[in-house]
Amino acid sequence: MRFLTTTLVARLFFGGSRTAANKRLRRLFDAGLVRTWVRDLAADNVYALTPAGRDALDRDAQTGVAACPRRLAVQLDHLLAVNAVRVAFATSDAAEIARWQSDWELRRFGRRQLVPDARFALRLPGDREHAFALEVEAHTRAPRNFLRKILGYAALRSRPLTGSGDETVLVVGCRSDALERYRAVAASLSIASGVWFTTLDELLHHGADGTVWRPTTGESRVGLADLTALPYGTVGPSSKNAGTARPSAPDLAHTWQSRPSDEPPA
Repeated sequence: MRFLTTTLVARLFFGGSRTAANKRLRRLFDAGLVRTWVRDLAADNVYALTPAGRDALDRDAQTGVAACPRRLAVQLDHLLAVNAVRVAFATSDAAEIARWQSDWELRRFGRRQLVPDARFALRLPGDREHAFALEVEAHTRAPRNFLRKILGYAALRSRPLTGSGDETVLVVGCRSDALERYRAVAASLSIASGVWFTTLDELLHHGADGTVWRPTTGESRVGLADLTALPYGTVGPSSKNAGTARPSAPDLAHTWQSRPSDEPPA
């Protein structure tokens, strides 16, 4: 994920305990395995692997960790928002991440007309996998640009042989007012089925298993089980929805084992 904050590390590995996360991160920092940036005294520290940390992981687990960032990313807030969504799914009780590629990884494979913020698949009970494309709106963008992306996904869906036509599109907004504008844009298109919306605050508060996803129109909300019940996530809410708030994250060992061997843990 390149960068993680104290809060995200706590969610992933310490049941949400920032105290435990701070103690472990301090030990890793003292050992020269991670570097840290203090952006603001009121904000979380940001951490990344050092070359020594990368080499330790490569030696112990052959993970193929990517290059270590030496400075903060230009669009750090957006990247951290994408990573926060990833952590929410990684700590889900209902599914595990089968694969994940963020936009900076997708661009390694050449120029594409449509590059989402992430493409990923969740493995559901019964070894069933469901593919998703993720769009995270950390800052207000022009609705026209969002409309162009939605049209792009509709075009892919009309050409399923491209390999990306079966994705459910998830839109996560950092601002509720901006998210409503994007929903209105998507609602103006009759082809915008299979596009679901939530705010980052809702996702982090209730977890990926919570009843947080809204369609392009209406105020009904569904959970992850409903979202994956039919192709493209076009199903409405069922009578049995398992969305509940979870106070802390479970052990993540099963999630890391399911990731591709060439994917960095952080």
